[in-house]
Amino acid sequence: MERREPTREELLEKIRALEDRLWEAEETLHAIQNGEVDALVIHKTDGERLYTLTGADHGYRVLVESISEGALILSSDDSIYYCNRALAEMLGLPIPKIVGRKLDSYVASEGRAQLRELIEEGRGIGTARGEFLMKRSDGTLLPVYISLDCMRIEDFEGICAVLTDFSEQKQVEEELRRHRTQLEFLVGERTTDLARSNAELQEEIAERGKAERELFETHQRLRALMNALPVGVSFSDDPTCREITGNPAVLAQFEAGLHDNLSASAADPDARGRQVRFFREGREISDAELPLQRAVAEDRGIQPMELEVLLPSGRRWIVEASGAPLRNAEGKVTGGVAVTLDITGRKRMEEELRKSRDELEIRVRERTAELVKVNDELLAEIDERERAERAVKAERQRFYDVLETLPVHVCLLTPDYHVLFANRLFRECFGESQGRCCHDYILQQPEPCEFCESCKVLQTNQPYHWERKLPDGRIIDVHDFPFTDTYGSPLILEMNVDITERRQAEEKLKAYTARLELMNRELADFAFIASHDLQEPLRKIQTFGHMLNKRYSEVLGAVGRDYMDRMIRAAGRMSDLIRALLVYSRTGTSLLDYTPVSLTEVAEQAASDLEFLIHEAKGSVKIGEMPTVEADAALVRQLLQNMIENAIKYHKESEPPMVKVYGSAEGPLCHIFIEDNGIGFDERYRREIFKPFERLHGRNSPYSGTGMGLAICMKIAARHGGDITVNSTPGQGATFIVTLPRKQERGT
Repeated sequence: MERREPTREELLEKIRALEDRLWEAEETLHAIQNGEVDALVIHKTDGERLYTLTGADHGYRVLVESISEGALILSSDDSIYYCNRALAEMLGLPIPKIVGRKLDSYVASEGRAQLRELIEEGRGIGTARGEFLMKRSDGTLLPVYISLDCMRIEDFEGICAVLTDFSEQKQVEEELRRHRTQLEFLVGERTTDLARSNAELQEEIAERGKAERELFETHQRLRALMNALPVGVSFSDDPTCREITGNPAVLAQFEAGLHDNLSASAADPDARGRQVRFFREGREISDAELPLQRAVAEDRGIQPMELEVLLPSGRRWIVEASGAPLRNAEGKVTGGVAVTLDITGRKRMEEELRKSRDELEIRVRERTAELVKVNDELLAEIDERERAERAVKAERQRFYDVLETLPVHVCLLTPDYHVLFANRLFRECFGESQGRCCHDYILQQPEPCEFCESCKVLQTNQPYHWERKLPDGRIIDVHDFPFTDTYGSPLILEMNVDITERRQAEEKLKAYTARLELMNRELADFAFIASHDLQEPLRKIQTFGHMLNKRYSEVLGAVGRDYMDRMIRAAGRMSDLIRALLVYSRTGTSLLDYTPVSLTEVAEQAASDLEFLIHEAKGSVKIGEMPTVEADAALVRQLLQNMIENAIKYHKESEPPMVKVYGSAEGPLCHIFIEDNGIGFDERYRREIFKPFERLHGRNSPYSGTGMGLAICMKIAARHGGDITVNSTPGQGATFIVTLPRKQERGT
């Protein structure tokens, strides 16, 4: 079987284990240094002397011999005065062969000078730390971490040292360096890809800049043309027509300034347009009846109408006004335009002509002269209209230029598939039609394509969206719109977008998602197998520990039984921790089965599962009405069971636990409250308690646990798109608030 490479989490776990062992050894030496050992035997020139320390405990001396780190005492000449069994096992030598020799004799030659400096440093400041290679009896080198502390007892001065084997840590560091090298290689590859993408984006930006400059030049030409028109042109880019401006001619007509708002619908009551009154056939009309507002509201062109205008200055004039809506590329109305022609003079002349009928016989010559004058004015008006038509043609040319520069394929089809118009990108991709049908010159087929769906817009008179795949493998996203020419003939306006690269990216994303799901399943299987394999030796430790306590209790003695009990309890804690880790892992990787879940029923089931624990604590759990949410019923039940169990466990000794579970709905969210009268805690730890392995109580606390219960609850809430907060005061209980969405987005 191939050796499995350790994961980064396993390597970090090994480092933490080594740090715990080093801390244990240092604490032991501190116990010796601080006078917690009952006696030391010291070799002197005049013989051995026994030093008894006041307040020492025999258990510390036994502890030094039982720790897994090497421990020793150096005399003033740096020779080893005392060492424990762990140090002898590290060096592969019996204790008598170690005691009395210099410590540097067991250190690799290149590190001896450094060791002497470390010892001098320890004597100088009282403590020192360093890494060295120790020589074992078989010639191999063992990396250790040496911690020195100076000790003085009456007239004896020595150094206590703890040697920690950190060869596993070195292996872990090497694995981390290898992982870092792999990561740097991947980052380099990603940087190259980003540089290439950046270059492509720069090219696209340059092309867009060119198109924007051409569009700006066209816009300037149109603006110059509009400013030169002798008729008033007003327009609005606002569908509500609350902001209207226009060319110099219309500003002059309404005696308005360059920045005045001409809208009669303006929000500002002081706007210029609000101060103008309009009359039609003697009746004052509202702003909604004006040609521009009607064109936008009714989405159609408004034929010329005669209106009488009363300006704030008191001047009255007559205008012939028409309107038309403005639409965007999708055909949506975005504003409107109106043309106003001052016909005051013409209307005045018409009025004068009507008056002159009665005087026709006596004023024939005068009337003839007036008719000639009117005719001249009409000729001038015709000339103005011709200029307006030329402006319209120029506008059509501008729209043609816009279609030519669009980055999509645009064509206009007849019902029999002839191409009446194709923009530049379409022609570059498929060539010129030369009067042929699209299926003939694009796909070289004599008959219409079976897969073609373009004509559906003629059947429904509604836009239609579909996709097609070309023989060369490209995928085209097709948008068809109904279109009618000036003669009323039905046509098809088609816009095509090449989405081949997007589809390829989507396929890659699906494949990557499938690989991730497979890896998650494999990880879950591994977690289950690993937990089973770890539980087996722990069960044996507990079983044989109980057998030793039962059969050899007298042989073990009080201290031995105490050690055995500690070992059994530690194995039990390890077993609980492994089970909690397995639940935590499954919570994060299992597929969620969203169904309507009654929180009230789930809470009652969770309380029923804890009935024995509640009865044993003489407590009570009250469950109120809660809403129904979309969630994974099993995970929500696990969450509520952990929260209720937590509230029962951390109760005061002076009063039985009382837990209240209730909820409320607020818009799209649901809030679940778990309130208790327990011991509470400082809110400084309100986020830390949801982290794995975080406990606010030590091992000797009467409150047992692994520190994983609330971490599992937080993971369940997070997987449902929710969160958990808590309010608490020491001695006054706590209220946990679980927030979950009432509806889940599909696909999560």
